[in-house]
Amino acid sequence: MNQQDLELHENWYRQVLEKLKYISPRRLLQLETWYQIGRWLLWNISLKRRAIKDLAKHLIPLDQSVMSLRNEVFAQICLKLKTEDRKTLLELLSRTKHPSGYDQIFLSAIYPQVLNRNFALISLPTETDNRLDVEMGYLGYNEDYFFWVLEIDGAVDADPDRTLVPEQHTRDDKRYLVYRLGVANLVRDNQNPRDAMQWVINAQTYFNRVLVDLKRRNYKVTAVTIPHFELGRLSLLRRLALDELKKRQFRS
Repeated sequence: MNQQDLELHENWYRQVLEKLKYISPRRLLQLETWYQIGRWLLWNISLKRRAIKDLAKHLIPLDQSVMSLRNEVFAQICLKLKTEDRKTLLELLSRTKHPSGYDQIFLSAIYPQVLNRNFALISLPTETDNRLDVEMGYLGYNEDYFFWVLEIDGAVDADPDRTLVPEQHTRDDKRYLVYRLGVANLVRDNQNPRDAMQWVINAQTYFNRVLVDLKRRNYKVTAVTIPHFELGRLSLLRRLALDELKKRQFRS
């Protein structure tokens, strides 16, 4: 919103107050209070949107049709996030060199769910185009770290109705599940494919199916030999992510 728009809104507020000047002083004071609140909200929303728009400029350029959808989803999600969380999301989305856009849309859409559930979220390196690989995890009892991996493929069509069949991998003394998710065309023909909110809803619904499947499998992301899983064995990146996870749990 530019300065001219702000001036128009202020003029409108002044005209309303002028017409209501014969109302009792007490009532007028209440209206003036709401006027000040309205100005504050208008100004702060404007600043937030401008900051988010500047962040979106740092995303990797794409084909215009996909880029506009991705940027809109990114902006809608960022409106719900704190400043530091917006920057973290931007960094996660920038870890792929050749995104399709749909992979970034999916990760953006589910990011609030990840934060709300206090999951750690760590970007994993991949040489595959159109794909974002991320590790998600949480601290269980005795600070055991339970995790799984999502391979978010923006070049493969989504099939949310298909039964999820994750692969089981092993890292050091841990077993974990890998979900390969096609996320292109996640919004079907009977829905509006340009509706950013529909993409967010469908992505979050798809992610919920993954969480339900994990629960059904009793979170088979457990130790092979059941030793104490020391945090010191984690990479520096993973350790930092876990520290941030602890802080979020403490604040909540």
